[in-house]
Amino acid sequence: MELKENREKLSEWLEWRVEEEFVVGLDPAKLVSRLWLCGELWLPAPKSVLFRGEPAAYLLLVPGDCDIADHLVAAVEEFLSGVSGPGRWDRRQVYRLRRFAKKRIAKDVVMDASEKKPPGSQPLLGCVMDGFLQIEVPPVPKWASEVDGAVIEFR
Repeated sequence: MELKENREKLSEWLEWRVEEEFVVGLDPAKLVSRLWLCGELWLPAPKSVLFRGEPAAYLLLVPGDCDIADHLVAAVEEFLSGVSGPGRWDRRQVYRLRRFAKKRIAKDVVMDASEKKPPGSQPLLGCVMDGFLQIEVPPVPKWASEVDGAVIEFR
């Protein structure tokens, strides 16, 4: 994706969405080690499952060199599979709720990341890089990867 249109737009969130039936989060260590990012990068927790239409990644680029921005976007696109984008959106989060008695997913809730999360939910996207700081995203609990019978709610 060419980002040379307007430098002011580089301070917006770029969102990639799941296009396939579902995608499984990968360990972001290899991607993060290749980037010297001036911004934020949010990716799915390793082994988490995201469904069609859910956000799969966010990249916030700070205003700066457009060639670097193009490089960062290309690296994220190379890392992800089964997604479309990037598009410009406010950052959202995917929260997973579980039916504890049945040990299954009750539903996923996709909502603005600045809002209070649903009680008892597990966020599936984690910040893996903030400025020059690399952050390790812990894997999601085993139950969060069980995909049978999930419902998606967009708020």
